[in-house]
This record gives sequence, structure tokens and C-alpha cells, in this order.
Amino acid sequence: MWPWLILGLLGNGLLGCTRSTGIGGLSPTGQVPAGEDGSGSDDTQTADGDDGSDLSWDSGVWGNPGEASSPAHTAAELGALLTDHVEFLGDVGPHQLMPDYLALMAEGDSDCPGEDVAFGDNGTTCTSLSGYTYSGVARWYAGALGAEGERDRSIEGFTLADFVYSTPEGHRYVGTGSSERTVYTEDGEVSEWQHFVSGSWVYSESEIPWLSQGVSSTARVQVVVVPGGPHSVAISGAWGSGDYAISFDRLVFSDGSCPGTPSEGTIRLRQPDASWNYLVTHGDCSPCFDVTWQEELELGEVCVELDTFRDVLVAYAEQEVVP
Repeated sequence: MWPWLILGLLGNGLLGCTRSTGIGGLSPTGQVPAGEDGSGSDDTQTADGDDGSDLSWDSGVWGNPGEASSPAHTAAELGALLTDHVEFLGDVGPHQLMPDYLALMAEGDSDCPGEDVAFGDNGTTCTSLSGYTYSGVARWYAGALGAEGERDRSIEGFTLADFVYSTPEGHRYVGTGSSERTVYTEDGEVSEWQHFVSGSWVYSESEIPWLSQGVSSTARVQVVVVPGGPHSVAISGAWGSGDYAISFDRLVFSDGSCPGTPSEGTIRLRQPDASWNYLVTHGDCSPCFDVTWQEELELGEVCVELDTFRDVLVAYAEQEVVP
């Protein structure tokens, strides 16, 4: 099929329903309580079984981790690559998966697929009068989940996706995993947004570059709403698409204290030999990172402005999956 589908992300619990209270319990002040590992209570398991901040797949193109021999980039080059990565993958979210999906569903009829969004069960396959084929399962939920402490929760998204939809011309939309947006409210006011995409998704005819190439994800974004003040943002997990592979280990934007710059966290960029470059925040509200290869060889320092990336994360957290 596609090389990127040969991932350690599949078959490790990514097809299960996910309910999370957040990334490391990010508080309204944007601070992460001590002693928490940044994984939240997400029951999604990754290839490593950890908090989803690592990518351990082997695309079959990038080689094996044991073959890493030396860094491929300078610190300055990695800064440019980081900018390139977040521009390419920064808008991965549940809402971006939907336009192409809904357009394909609209090509069906009352018998096949018979629904506007949800579809089938395991083993279901049908072909519409227009020649579109729908196979697999797409479980969709939109509505309340009940209270979590003093907060009410509602979600919108795929709780389970394992489908292949084909056009008469042979183009296919493949979705495997889950994709949800959760809204928390207190006394009728939004207090937090979360969204995540897990698993692998591809539609070759999509106008979204990462979806047309195929994307694999374990990433979760959390936005804490501070009434009358700046939001706080956190991201943990990973995205991969084509030659792009980026991992976030609890990258936090504490906007009250560090507007537009990360206050803590680590970003990792994978190079073609499957080794990793680590960019660790200074923790002093500067846009600068200490850079190492494999956490062994120091490459120096690089400064990267990520305020636009932070703004994109907030904008898409606010956006409904299906308007």
C-alpha cells in the first residue's frame, strides 16, 4: 500500500476510544503540576507504550535506528527545519479530516452508505449507485459525555475509524484510528478545548498536503481558556507525513508569563537515518532552544519564533469539527 502505513502506531490500541483529562493536567495558569509525566489520562497506547511523545515507526525508507552514525544538520539548519515542519503539519486536527470525508459520503445514496457521517460495522462493504465504494467502519459521536468533576464535557468526532472509501476513478480515502474534539464548560462557559488525531489517514486527492501524502499522528492539543486573559496551550505527541517527522514532549505556551513563546518542553526532529535531534526550551521565555543529536552530541543553540504555530493551535481548537 503506502510505505508510511508500515508504522508501529498501528495495532497498539490506537483504534480504541479515547477520553483524556489533558496533557499533564495543564492548569488555567498554564503550569503543569510537578510529578506528572505529561501524558494525561489518555488510554491510547503508542508503539512505546509511553505518553505518545515518541515516534518509533520505521517507514522502510529512513533506515533503522541502529544505523545512526552522525548528525545530519547544524543547529541553524534544524531551526529552519522546525519552522518548515510546523508550517506543514501545524494544522493537523479533526476538522481538517472532514471536508474530503463529507464530500465522499455525499456521493452515496440512501442505501449506501445510508448516513451523512457515520458508516457501517466491521466487514461492511457497499457500492452506491454513483459507483463509490464504502468499506469498514466509521463510528461518529457528537454530544455530551457527562460531568468530569465540576466540568461538563462534550465531544465531536470519530471514536473509531477503520475505513476505505473509493471513488469510481480508484482514488481512496483511508482512515485508521480516532479523531475527536472535546469541549469542557463550567457554569455554561468554555474552560478548555482539546483535540487530537490518532492513527493514520490519507486521501490522495486532498488539497491538504499532509492528508494527500498521508499522516500518522499521536498528537493531542490542549487549550485552557482563561476568562479575560490569554489562553494557555500545550501539545504532546507526534506527527509524521512523508519526509516530515516531529515529536513534542509537553511543549507548553504559558501565555500569561511567556506570550507567544514556549515556557517548557522538548521538540524532536527525526532525520533520515532514524536518529533524533532534540530541541529543548531554555525555560526563560526566550524563543531559543539548546540542540543535541541523540541527546549525546551538543550542536549549539537556535532561536525559532513559534508564535504563529501557537496561534494556529488555538484557532483550530476553537473550531468545530463539523460546522
